[in-house]
Amino acid sequence: MNVMTKAFHVACQRVRHASLAATLRPRIGWLYSTTILVVALLAVDAANAQTITWTTLDYPDSDLSGLLGIDGTNVVGHFSTGSGFTGSGFRYDGVTYTPLDYPSGDHTLAAGIDGANIVGWYDSGSHGFLYDGAVWTSLDFPGADYTEARGISGTKIVGYYGQGGAGTRGYLFDGVSWTTLQHPDIIATAGETLPYDIDGDTIVGEYVRAGLRTQGFVFDGDSWTTLSYPGAVSTSATNIDGVNIVGFYEEDLGLRRGFLYDGTTWTSLDYPGAQETFAHGISGDRVVGSYIDEAGGIHGFIATISTVLGDFDFDGDVDGRDFLIWQRGGSPAPLSAGDLATWQANYGGGSLRANSVAVPEPTTLTLLMLATAGGRAICRRARPVSSTHQRVRYPINDPFRNGGEPPQGIPKSSRRPLVTLTFRAGNLGMIR
Repeated sequence: MNVMTKAFHVACQRVRHASLAATLRPRIGWLYSTTILVVALLAVDAANAQTITWTTLDYPDSDLSGLLGIDGTNVVGHFSTGSGFTGSGFRYDGVTYTPLDYPSGDHTLAAGIDGANIVGWYDSGSHGFLYDGAVWTSLDFPGADYTEARGISGTKIVGYYGQGGAGTRGYLFDGVSWTTLQHPDIIATAGETLPYDIDGDTIVGEYVRAGLRTQGFVFDGDSWTTLSYPGAVSTSATNIDGVNIVGFYEEDLGLRRGFLYDGTTWTSLDYPGAQETFAHGISGDRVVGSYIDEAGGIHGFIATISTVLGDFDFDGDVDGRDFLIWQRGGSPAPLSAGDLATWQANYGGGSLRANSVAVPEPTTLTLLMLATAGGRAICRRARPVSSTHQRVRYPINDPFRNGGEPPQGIPKSSRRPLVTLTFRAGNLGMIR
Protein backbone atom coordinates (compact mmCIF):
# COMPACT_ATOMS: atom_id res chain seq x y z
CA MET A 1 0.00 0.00 0.00
CA ASN A 2 2.94 2.35 0.48
CA VAL A 3 3.74 2.08 -3.22
CA MET A 4 0.12 2.82 -4.07
CA THR A 5 0.05 5.83 -1.80
CA LYS A 6 3.19 7.21 -3.43
CA ALA A 7 1.64 6.70 -6.85
CA PHE A 8 -1.39 8.70 -5.81
CA HIS A 9 0.85 11.45 -4.47
CA VAL A 10 2.81 11.66 -7.73
CA ALA A 11 -0.38 11.68 -9.76
CA CYS A 12 -1.85 14.48 -7.66
CA GLN A 13 1.28 16.57 -8.01
CA ARG A 14 1.22 16.14 -11.77
CA VAL A 15 -2.35 17.28 -11.94
CA ARG A 16 -1.70 20.35 -9.81
CA HIS A 17 1.56 21.54 -11.30
CA ALA A 18 1.50 20.31 -14.90
CA SER A 19 -0.10 22.43 -17.58
CA LEU A 20 -3.85 21.94 -17.89
CA ALA A 21 -3.81 21.67 -21.67
CA ALA A 22 -6.11 18.68 -21.90
CA THR A 23 -9.79 19.53 -22.05
CA LEU A 24 -12.08 17.64 -19.72
CA ARG A 25 -14.55 15.56 -21.63
CA PRO A 26 -16.68 13.93 -18.94
CA ARG A 27 -18.42 10.81 -19.90
CA ILE A 28 -22.06 11.03 -18.86
CA GLY A 29 -23.93 7.82 -18.29
CA TRP A 30 -26.20 6.02 -15.89
CA LEU A 31 -24.92 5.32 -12.42
CA TYR A 32 -25.72 2.13 -10.67
CA SER A 33 -25.59 0.88 -7.11
CA THR A 34 -25.25 -2.42 -5.34
CA THR A 35 -26.16 -3.12 -1.76
CA ILE A 36 -24.54 -5.29 0.87
CA LEU A 37 -26.42 -5.91 4.09
CA VAL A 38 -24.09 -6.41 7.01
CA VAL A 39 -25.17 -7.45 10.48
CA ALA A 40 -22.40 -5.90 12.54
CA LEU A 41 -22.24 -7.01 16.14
CA LEU A 42 -20.90 -3.91 17.80
CA ALA A 43 -22.13 -4.70 21.30
CA VAL A 44 -20.16 -6.95 23.63
CA ASP A 45 -22.68 -9.81 23.39
CA ALA A 46 -23.28 -11.65 20.12
CA ALA A 47 -27.05 -11.65 20.67
CA ASN A 48 -27.21 -7.87 20.45
CA ALA A 49 -26.73 -6.72 16.85
CA GLN A 50 -26.58 -3.37 15.15
CA THR A 51 -27.40 -3.50 11.45
CA ILE A 52 -25.41 -1.53 8.91
CA THR A 53 -26.49 -1.59 5.29
CA TRP A 54 -23.61 -0.85 2.91
CA THR A 55 -24.54 0.42 -0.55
CA THR A 56 -21.88 0.74 -3.26
CA LEU A 57 -22.29 3.61 -5.76
CA ASP A 58 -20.14 3.49 -8.90
CA TYR A 59 -20.27 5.45 -12.13
CA PRO A 60 -20.48 2.93 -15.02
CA ASP A 61 -17.15 2.05 -16.63
CA SER A 62 -15.34 4.50 -14.37
CA ASP A 63 -11.82 4.09 -13.06
CA LEU A 64 -12.94 5.25 -9.63
CA SER A 65 -15.95 6.66 -7.81
CA GLY A 66 -16.31 8.23 -4.39
CA LEU A 67 -18.90 9.96 -2.22
CA LEU A 68 -17.70 13.00 -0.32
CA GLY A 69 -20.69 14.80 1.20
CA ILE A 70 -24.26 14.12 2.31
CA ASP A 71 -27.26 16.14 3.49
CA GLY A 72 -30.41 14.12 4.10
CA THR A 73 -31.11 12.07 0.97
CA ASN A 74 -28.73 14.11 -1.20
CA VAL A 75 -25.15 13.00 -1.73
CA VAL A 76 -22.31 14.50 -3.77
CA GLY A 77 -19.11 12.99 -5.02
CA HIS A 78 -16.70 12.46 -7.86
CA PHE A 79 -15.94 9.95 -10.59
CA SER A 80 -13.14 9.53 -13.10
CA THR A 81 -13.22 7.74 -16.45
CA GLY A 82 -10.73 6.94 -19.18
CA SER A 83 -6.98 6.61 -18.97
CA GLY A 84 -6.29 10.30 -18.34
CA PHE A 85 -6.91 12.54 -15.35
CA THR A 86 -10.44 13.44 -16.36
CA GLY A 87 -13.25 13.62 -13.87
CA SER A 88 -16.54 15.17 -12.89
CA GLY A 89 -18.52 15.78 -9.78
CA PHE A 90 -22.06 14.51 -9.34
CA ARG A 91 -25.14 14.81 -7.16
CA TYR A 92 -27.58 12.03 -6.35
CA ASP A 93 -30.93 12.81 -4.70
CA GLY A 94 -32.05 9.24 -4.19
CA VAL A 95 -33.68 9.10 -7.64
CA THR A 96 -31.66 11.09 -10.15
CA TYR A 97 -27.91 11.38 -10.74
CA THR A 98 -26.80 14.81 -11.98
CA PRO A 99 -23.24 15.33 -13.28
CA LEU A 100 -21.59 18.55 -12.08
CA ASP A 101 -18.99 20.37 -14.20
CA TYR A 102 -17.87 23.94 -13.61
CA PRO A 103 -18.49 25.89 -16.87
CA SER A 104 -15.30 25.95 -18.95
CA GLY A 105 -13.48 24.38 -16.02
CA ASP A 106 -11.36 21.27 -15.87
CA HIS A 107 -11.71 18.37 -13.44
CA THR A 108 -14.63 19.31 -11.13
CA LEU A 109 -15.00 17.70 -7.72
CA ALA A 110 -18.09 18.18 -5.50
CA ALA A 111 -17.10 17.91 -1.84
CA GLY A 112 -19.83 19.31 0.41
CA ILE A 113 -23.58 19.95 0.36
CA ASP A 114 -26.07 21.87 2.50
CA GLY A 115 -29.59 22.08 1.10
CA ALA A 116 -29.38 23.29 -2.50
CA ASN A 117 -25.84 24.58 -2.11
CA ILE A 118 -22.83 22.52 -3.18
CA VAL A 119 -19.15 23.38 -2.76
CA GLY A 120 -15.99 21.86 -4.17
CA TRP A 121 -13.20 22.76 -6.57
CA TYR A 122 -12.29 22.71 -10.26
CA ASP A 123 -9.21 22.96 -12.46
CA SER A 124 -7.65 20.21 -10.34
CA GLY A 125 -7.92 22.21 -7.13
CA SER A 126 -6.88 25.61 -8.45
CA HIS A 127 -10.22 27.24 -7.61
CA GLY A 128 -13.05 26.55 -5.22
CA PHE A 129 -16.69 26.94 -6.19
CA LEU A 130 -20.21 27.41 -4.83
CA TYR A 131 -23.13 26.09 -6.85
CA ASP A 132 -26.73 26.79 -5.80
CA GLY A 133 -28.38 24.67 -8.47
CA ALA A 134 -28.49 27.50 -10.99
CA VAL A 135 -25.45 29.75 -10.59
CA TRP A 136 -21.77 28.79 -10.35
CA THR A 137 -19.56 31.10 -8.26
CA SER A 138 -15.77 30.78 -8.25
CA LEU A 139 -14.14 31.03 -4.82
CA ASP A 140 -10.55 32.27 -4.49
CA PHE A 141 -8.87 33.30 -1.26
CA PRO A 142 -7.37 36.77 -1.90
CA GLY A 143 -3.82 36.45 -3.22
CA ALA A 144 -3.78 32.65 -3.02
CA ASP A 145 -2.16 30.36 -5.58
CA TYR A 146 -4.95 27.83 -5.18
CA THR A 147 -8.18 27.52 -3.19
CA GLU A 148 -10.39 24.54 -2.39
CA ALA A 149 -13.85 24.61 -0.81
CA ARG A 150 -14.60 21.56 1.33
CA GLY A 151 -17.64 22.13 3.56
CA ILE A 152 -20.69 24.39 3.84
CA SER A 153 -23.26 25.22 6.52
CA GLY A 154 -25.71 28.01 5.75
CA THR A 155 -23.70 30.96 4.44
CA LYS A 156 -20.41 29.68 5.89
CA ILE A 157 -17.85 27.83 3.79
CA VAL A 158 -14.59 26.25 4.93
CA GLY A 159 -11.63 24.97 2.97
CA TYR A 160 -7.93 25.68 2.52
CA TYR A 161 -5.57 27.66 0.33
CA GLY A 162 -1.90 27.94 -0.59
CA GLN A 163 0.02 31.17 -0.90
CA GLY A 164 3.65 31.33 -1.98
CA GLY A 165 5.90 29.58 0.52
CA ALA A 166 3.49 30.03 3.41
CA GLY A 167 2.24 26.45 3.21
CA THR A 168 -1.38 25.37 3.28
CA ARG A 169 -3.79 27.13 5.61
CA GLY A 170 -7.45 26.83 6.33
CA TYR A 171 -10.08 29.50 5.85
CA LEU A 172 -13.62 30.43 6.83
CA PHE A 173 -15.66 32.43 4.31
CA ASP A 174 -18.99 33.91 5.42
CA GLY A 175 -20.01 35.25 2.03
CA VAL A 176 -18.25 38.58 2.62
CA SER A 177 -15.06 38.13 4.63
CA TRP A 178 -12.23 35.59 4.47
CA THR A 179 -10.69 34.46 7.76
CA THR A 180 -7.50 32.38 7.92
CA LEU A 181 -7.59 29.35 10.19
CA GLN A 182 -4.24 28.19 11.52
CA HIS A 183 -3.86 25.61 14.26
CA PRO A 184 -1.93 27.09 17.19
CA ASP A 185 0.59 24.23 17.06
CA ILE A 186 1.59 25.16 13.50
CA ILE A 187 4.59 27.48 13.46
CA ALA A 188 5.20 29.56 10.32
CA THR A 189 5.31 27.20 7.32
CA ALA A 190 6.21 24.09 9.30
CA GLY A 191 2.88 22.33 8.86
CA GLU A 192 -0.58 22.45 7.35
CA THR A 193 -4.09 23.19 8.61
CA LEU A 194 -6.91 21.62 6.61
CA PRO A 195 -10.57 22.30 7.55
CA TYR A 196 -12.91 19.79 5.89
CA ASP A 197 -16.40 20.58 7.14
CA ILE A 198 -18.54 22.93 9.21
CA ASP A 199 -21.83 22.49 11.07
CA GLY A 200 -23.15 25.71 12.56
CA ASP A 201 -20.07 27.25 14.15
CA THR A 202 -18.15 24.02 14.64
CA ILE A 203 -15.37 23.13 12.20
CA VAL A 204 -13.56 19.80 11.82
CA GLY A 205 -10.48 18.85 9.85
CA GLU A 206 -6.89 17.82 10.30
CA TYR A 207 -3.51 19.39 10.90
CA VAL A 208 0.02 18.17 10.56
CA ARG A 209 3.25 19.54 11.96
CA ALA A 210 6.50 18.96 10.12
CA GLY A 211 7.84 15.52 10.92
CA LEU A 212 4.88 14.59 13.14
CA ARG A 213 1.73 12.54 12.62
CA THR A 214 -1.52 13.91 11.24
CA GLN A 215 -4.22 14.61 13.84
CA GLY A 216 -7.86 15.55 13.58
CA PHE A 217 -9.32 18.65 15.20
CA VAL A 218 -12.54 20.32 16.27
CA PHE A 219 -12.64 24.14 16.35
CA ASP A 220 -15.66 25.87 17.91
CA GLY A 221 -14.55 29.41 17.15
CA ASP A 222 -12.67 29.79 20.41
CA SER A 223 -10.79 26.61 21.22
CA TRP A 224 -9.10 23.82 19.28
CA THR A 225 -9.66 20.20 20.30
CA THR A 226 -7.41 17.42 19.05
CA LEU A 227 -8.98 14.18 17.84
CA SER A 228 -6.86 11.02 17.83
CA TYR A 229 -8.33 7.58 17.31
CA PRO A 230 -7.03 5.37 20.16
CA GLY A 231 -3.82 3.63 19.14
CA ALA A 232 -3.80 5.08 15.63
CA VAL A 233 -0.75 6.41 13.81
CA SER A 234 -2.76 9.30 12.33
CA THR A 235 -6.34 10.60 12.41
CA SER A 236 -8.31 12.75 9.95
CA ALA A 237 -11.73 14.24 10.83
CA THR A 238 -13.63 14.84 7.59
CA ASN A 239 -17.26 15.67 8.43
CA ILE A 240 -19.58 16.62 11.28
CA ASP A 241 -23.34 16.46 11.93
CA GLY A 242 -24.38 17.56 15.41
CA VAL A 243 -22.28 15.64 17.94
CA ASN A 244 -21.26 12.98 15.42
CA ILE A 245 -17.95 13.18 13.56
CA VAL A 246 -16.63 10.84 10.88
CA GLY A 247 -13.23 10.44 9.28
CA PHE A 248 -10.53 7.81 9.03
CA TYR A 249 -7.43 6.70 10.88
CA GLU A 250 -4.24 4.87 9.98
CA GLU A 251 -2.99 1.78 11.77
CA ASP A 252 0.61 0.78 12.43
CA LEU A 253 0.61 -1.39 9.33
CA GLY A 254 -0.36 1.57 7.16
CA LEU A 255 -3.95 0.45 6.55
CA ARG A 256 -6.69 3.05 6.92
CA ARG A 257 -10.16 2.57 8.36
CA GLY A 258 -13.16 4.82 8.75
CA PHE A 259 -14.55 5.89 12.10
CA LEU A 260 -17.60 7.40 13.78
CA TYR A 261 -17.05 9.44 16.95
CA ASP A 262 -19.94 10.82 19.04
CA GLY A 263 -17.85 12.71 21.59
CA THR A 264 -17.61 9.66 23.83
CA THR A 265 -17.33 6.47 21.77
CA TRP A 266 -15.06 5.67 18.82
CA THR A 267 -16.54 3.18 16.34
CA SER A 268 -14.43 1.72 13.55
CA LEU A 269 -16.14 1.50 10.13
CA ASP A 270 -14.90 -1.10 7.65
CA TYR A 271 -16.56 -1.91 4.34
CA PRO A 272 -16.86 -5.74 4.25
CA GLY A 273 -13.95 -7.28 2.38
CA ALA A 274 -12.28 -3.95 1.59
CA GLN A 275 -8.57 -3.28 1.98
CA GLU A 276 -9.22 0.22 3.29
CA THR A 277 -12.25 2.37 4.14
CA PHE A 278 -12.56 6.18 4.23
CA ALA A 279 -15.58 7.89 5.82
CA HIS A 280 -16.13 11.34 4.30
CA GLY A 281 -19.62 12.50 5.27
CA ILE A 282 -22.45 11.99 7.75
CA SER A 283 -26.10 13.04 7.95
CA GLY A 284 -28.28 11.45 10.61
CA ASP A 285 -27.82 7.69 10.46
CA ARG A 286 -26.10 7.63 7.06
CA VAL A 287 -22.36 7.76 6.42
CA VAL A 288 -20.79 8.15 2.97
CA GLY A 289 -17.25 7.65 1.76
CA SER A 290 -15.01 5.47 -0.38
CA TYR A 291 -13.24 2.13 -0.10
CA ILE A 292 -10.49 0.24 -1.88
CA ASP A 293 -11.40 -3.31 -2.85
CA GLU A 294 -9.10 -6.33 -2.95
CA ALA A 295 -8.11 -5.65 -6.56
CA GLY A 296 -7.24 -2.01 -5.86
CA GLY A 297 -10.42 -0.54 -7.36
CA ILE A 298 -11.92 2.52 -5.66
CA HIS A 299 -15.66 2.75 -4.99
CA GLY A 300 -18.10 5.03 -3.22
CA PHE A 301 -20.44 3.81 -0.48
CA ILE A 302 -23.40 4.76 1.68
CA ALA A 303 -23.60 3.05 5.08
CA THR A 304 -26.99 3.23 6.80
CA ILE A 305 -26.88 2.47 10.51
CA SER A 306 -30.05 1.01 12.03
CA THR A 307 -30.21 1.63 15.75
CA VAL A 308 -32.45 1.00 18.71
CA LEU A 309 -34.88 3.78 19.67
CA GLY A 310 -33.19 5.95 22.26
CA ASP A 311 -29.71 4.89 21.12
CA PHE A 312 -28.45 8.43 20.47
CA ASP A 313 -24.76 7.45 20.32
CA PHE A 314 -25.30 4.60 17.80
CA ASP A 315 -23.48 2.00 19.90
CA GLY A 316 -26.20 -0.65 19.75
CA ASP A 317 -27.69 -0.19 23.22
CA VAL A 318 -29.67 2.34 25.27
CA ASP A 319 -27.86 3.33 28.44
CA GLY A 320 -26.63 6.25 30.52
CA ARG A 321 -24.36 7.43 27.74
CA ASP A 322 -27.40 8.11 25.57
CA PHE A 323 -28.88 10.23 28.36
CA LEU A 324 -25.68 12.30 28.34
CA ILE A 325 -26.05 12.75 24.57
CA TRP A 326 -29.64 13.97 25.11
CA GLN A 327 -28.47 16.29 27.89
CA ARG A 328 -25.87 17.81 25.55
CA GLY A 329 -28.46 18.45 22.87
CA GLY A 330 -27.30 15.65 20.60
CA SER A 331 -30.57 13.71 20.18
CA PRO A 332 -32.78 14.05 17.05
CA ALA A 333 -34.95 16.74 18.70
CA PRO A 334 -32.39 18.46 20.98
CA LEU A 335 -33.37 18.61 24.66
CA SER A 336 -36.96 17.62 23.91
CA ALA A 337 -39.20 15.82 26.41
CA GLY A 338 -40.13 13.41 23.61
CA ASP A 339 -36.54 12.23 23.06
CA LEU A 340 -36.08 11.91 26.81
CA ALA A 341 -39.24 9.81 27.05
CA THR A 342 -37.97 7.61 24.17
CA TRP A 343 -34.69 7.06 25.98
CA GLN A 344 -36.44 6.29 29.27
CA ALA A 345 -38.87 3.83 27.63
CA ASN A 346 -36.08 1.93 25.87
CA TYR A 347 -33.43 2.05 28.55
CA GLY A 348 -31.60 -1.28 28.72
CA GLY A 349 -32.53 -2.27 25.18
CA GLY A 350 -30.04 -3.61 22.65
CA SER A 351 -27.49 -4.98 25.09
CA LEU A 352 -27.55 -7.79 27.65
CA ARG A 353 -24.88 -6.08 29.68
CA ALA A 354 -25.38 -2.48 30.75
CA ASN A 355 -22.55 0.02 30.71
CA SER A 356 -21.22 1.21 34.03
CA VAL A 357 -22.99 4.56 33.95
CA ALA A 358 -25.46 5.54 36.67
CA VAL A 359 -29.10 5.47 35.56
CA PRO A 360 -31.14 8.39 36.94
CA GLU A 361 -34.38 7.47 38.70
CA PRO A 362 -37.62 9.01 37.33
CA THR A 363 -37.66 11.69 40.01
CA THR A 364 -34.03 12.51 39.31
CA LEU A 365 -34.80 12.77 35.59
CA THR A 366 -37.43 15.38 36.29
CA LEU A 367 -34.93 17.46 38.26
CA LEU A 368 -32.31 17.03 35.55
CA MET A 369 -34.75 18.27 32.89
CA LEU A 370 -35.24 21.46 34.89
CA ALA A 371 -31.52 21.87 35.47
CA THR A 372 -30.33 21.03 31.97
CA ALA A 373 -30.52 24.56 30.55
CA GLY A 374 -28.18 25.89 33.18
CA GLY A 375 -26.02 22.85 33.64
CA ARG A 376 -25.12 21.80 30.12
CA ALA A 377 -21.83 23.64 30.09
CA ILE A 378 -20.82 22.13 33.43
CA CYS A 379 -21.74 18.59 32.41
CA ARG A 380 -20.05 18.80 29.03
CA ARG A 381 -17.04 16.53 28.84
CA ALA A 382 -13.74 18.25 28.11
CA ARG A 383 -11.85 17.28 24.97
CA PRO A 384 -8.12 17.26 24.21
CA VAL A 385 -6.58 20.26 22.47
CA SER A 386 -6.13 20.26 18.69
CA SER A 387 -6.17 22.42 15.63
CA THR A 388 -6.07 22.88 11.92
CA HIS A 389 -6.97 21.77 8.51
CA GLN A 390 -5.21 20.53 5.39
CA ARG A 391 -4.92 21.71 1.84
CA VAL A 392 -6.31 21.38 -1.64
CA ARG A 393 -6.02 17.72 -1.30
CA TYR A 394 -7.75 15.08 0.67
CA PRO A 395 -6.33 14.13 3.97
CA ILE A 396 -2.68 13.47 3.34
CA ASN A 397 -3.12 9.70 3.18
CA ASP A 398 -6.49 9.61 1.37
CA PRO A 399 -6.64 8.37 -2.25
CA PHE A 400 -9.32 10.97 -2.94
CA ARG A 401 -7.24 14.01 -2.11
CA ASN A 402 -7.07 16.19 -5.20
CA GLY A 403 -9.80 14.22 -6.85
CA GLY A 404 -8.40 10.76 -6.39
CA GLU A 405 -6.67 10.11 -9.69
CA PRO A 406 -5.73 6.42 -9.78
CA PRO A 407 -2.14 5.29 -10.21
CA GLN A 408 -1.14 3.51 -13.39
CA GLY A 409 -2.33 -0.07 -13.65
CA ILE A 410 -5.30 0.07 -11.29
CA PRO A 411 -8.18 -1.79 -12.94
CA LYS A 412 -11.55 -0.21 -13.59
CA SER A 413 -14.07 -0.77 -10.83
CA SER A 414 -16.33 -3.74 -11.32
CA ARG A 415 -19.97 -4.15 -10.42
CA ARG A 416 -20.55 -6.03 -7.21
CA PRO A 417 -23.34 -8.59 -6.68
CA LEU A 418 -25.85 -8.45 -3.87
CA VAL A 419 -24.28 -10.22 -0.91
CA THR A 420 -25.39 -10.75 2.66
CA LEU A 421 -22.66 -11.15 5.23
CA THR A 422 -22.59 -11.42 9.00
CA PHE A 423 -19.71 -10.02 11.01
CA ARG A 424 -19.01 -10.24 14.70
CA ALA A 425 -17.39 -7.67 16.92
CA GLY A 426 -13.95 -6.90 15.59
CA ASN A 427 -15.01 -6.38 12.00
CA LEU A 428 -16.82 -3.24 13.13
CA GLY A 429 -15.68 -3.12 16.72
CA MET A 430 -15.80 -0.22 19.13
CA ILE A 431 -13.03 1.27 21.20
CA ARG A 432 -14.30 3.04 24.27
